Amino acid sequence: MHELARGITTVSSLTGQTRNPYDPTRNPGGSSGGTGAAVAASFGAVGMGSDTCGSIRIPSAHHALVGLRGTRGLASGDGIVPLSTTQDIGGPLARSVEDLAITLDATVGVDPADPVTARSEGRIPASFRDALDAEGLQGARLAVLHELLGDSGAERPVSTVIEAGAEAMAAAGAEIVDVGETDLRSFLEDASVIGLEFRRDFDAYLADTPGAPVRTLAELVELGLYHEIIDNGLRSSLEVETLDTDDYRDRLARRDAARAAVEALLDEHDLAALIYPTIRQTARPVGLAQPGSNCALSAVSGLPAITVPAGYAADGMPVGLEMIGREFAESDLIRLAYAFEHATGHRRPPDSTPSLVAPPAPVVIEAAAEANGAGLRGRFELDRARRELAYSVSAYGVPAEDVLFVHLHRAVEGGGAGPVAHLLGGRGRARSSGRLRLSARDLESLRAGGLYAAVHVAGNLPGIRADLAWPAD
Repeated sequence: MHELARGITTVSSLTGQTRNPYDPTRNPGGSSGGTGAAVAASFGAVGMGSDTCGSIRIPSAHHALVGLRGTRGLASGDGIVPLSTTQDIGGPLARSVEDLAITLDATVGVDPADPVTARSEGRIPASFRDALDAEGLQGARLAVLHELLGDSGAERPVSTVIEAGAEAMAAAGAEIVDVGETDLRSFLEDASVIGLEFRRDFDAYLADTPGAPVRTLAELVELGLYHEIIDNGLRSSLEVETLDTDDYRDRLARRDAARAAVEALLDEHDLAALIYPTIRQTARPVGLAQPGSNCALSAVSGLPAITVPAGYAADGMPVGLEMIGREFAESDLIRLAYAFEHATGHRRPPDSTPSLVAPPAPVVIEAAAEANGAGLRGRFELDRARRELAYSVSAYGVPAEDVLFVHLHRAVEGGGAGPVAHLLGGRGRARSSGRLRLSARDLESLRAGGLYAAVHVAGNLPGIRADLAWPAD
């Protein structure tokens, strides 16, 4: 996980950078990114994470998983190294809604070691599996929170997937209600208590842990026993001397106001849930910051939120659709998520971790085209686990010296000519062969029939194009 849960890219002084099995050049989200990567890669059936502000839901979204942040008090926080006891909660990440429901049945309820769980007394169903209804979207009233959709260039691909998800819900029987612009974002400003509570809660955890090698946050920082990625956050927490301040009390009050505002919006429009992206950008490359989190609405209000696979963005990376509902209405969220999952079937396992029992055969694609006696023939063989494309391409009917380039292009929408994705061969080379490492976007384009090979020659600059068609299963 991310060091001390203080981040969403999963960097650790013990294990380094965890990578995303859908594209190992990308981050896995966080802070429970290791759990997300492992479950997505089928190293385990389900996994447990902690969510202080998105740490279950963000890695779920980045890995095409189902993740739930429950109502405050649904599950015990005993044993979790605290980031903020007001916001911390444990919960499952799973490859299916059914697996998540099974795990909830085994892990929620009143725990004397965590007094907050007394709130769940009498409010937990006999089994969350009773909510697994494939027709659960029929008649459900839902609304998209447009202010949590991104409209920047980097965020638009995720918004497109979420909008398509809302359309799929409507096709499955839901009523998508227009609630217009709300003021929910205003309740989230200056409402997080993570930075204020961490020192107090971490020091208390160490005091109650016999044999802990350090006794306080100050000692940890003094010894430098942590990754530099959280240095600023830890030093900022050290500056918090007391929680007996107006700022802290105001933040707690804003949390109550946020909960009341969400519930009022749900009641006013008779809604089962509000819809928005878990995070407004897909997983960024390793080493870059990860912007776009919508974690605060659930984390600040204390209301439950579930994320479910919504499909894949243009770059080939998973997108999570999140729904937030009323207190202890987890069964309602599971019903909606299960019906959406059943109607869409978006999740597919990452190619980088194939079955060890029956590993998939290489994908072989033959491509050919001819015009005016000149042509192009190519053979492409994809090793999906390595994302490696071996190719052998030859041009004929033209002198080798007339060959300018042989490229792999990415078609634009509608199949028109698009830009170069990879260089396959250079000037004067009628035959070219080699291997390419494909990105998640390349794989998505290849699956969708959106790549083509082209030989560009003197006197015919547009060249001869041969489309790469993914073979039928």
